[in-house]
Amino acid sequence: MAKLVSRQASQTMNIYELLESKREEILQSAAKHGAYNIRIFGSIARREADANSDVDFLEWNLEEAFLT
Repeated sequence: MAKLVSRQASQTMNIYELLESKREEILQSAAKHGAYNIRIFGSIARREADANSDVDFLEWNLEEAFLT
C-alpha cells in the first residue's frame, strides 16, 4: 500500500487516508473550475494502490461540455 508523509502532521499516511483528509479541498478546487461529480478510478478505486500509483480523477464539467 502506498505510504505518504503528511507535511502538516509529520506522520505517515496511506493514500486512502490522505485522499480522505483532502476530500473537501479537492471538491472545492474542482468546483472553482466548474467541475462536479468528481470520482476516483483505477488502482486506488480498486484499493490496489502501491507506492508507484497515481490518483485518477473523473469529473464532469458543464463549461467544457458546451464548447463543441
